[in-house]
Amino acid sequence: MADPLADGQAAVLRGDYTTALQLLQPVAEQGDIKAQNELGLMYVQGLGVVKNETTALEWFRKAADRGYAAAQYNLGLMYLQGRSMPKDAPQAYFWFRFAILHATDSQIREIAEPYLAQAAVAMTPAQIAEAQRKAAAWTPALARIEESSISREIGLCISRNS
Repeated sequence: MADPLADGQAAVLRGDYTTALQLLQPVAEQGDIKAQNELGLMYVQGLGVVKNETTALEWFRKAADRGYAAAQYNLGLMYLQGRSMPKDAPQAYFWFRFAILHATDSQIREIAEPYLAQAAVAMTPAQIAEAQRKAAAWTPALARIEESSISREIGLCISRNS
């Protein structure tokens, strides 16, 4: 039997969003963090679904809470940009900081650092210290997750909907 996650991701790449949704939704609902992040990207961009940033936020949150750095980065973007909520620099900082601290892929760290700095500009030193403390102490539901094909999974929140 084929791999629904890989097949769903391939369907996204070729623009077959109906197939992607059919393949990814059940896998995401069963708890696959990569599928959850992928659905978040589909909802934030309106790819094969009605654009819904609140639903995107929910999918990103599920994967981020379980330690997936790409979803943590995407969640940070949602908070930084105020997508489906008021802008929240401390929350954005937390998620970017956590992604940087715990990412297994250097690309996450490299692209998150400028956004971490951007969030810090809107914060007091006490807020920064508190967010750093929380990020250092927070443990996801899963141990660090091996990231692969990360470049496609990150940053799409900004690139297509700015």
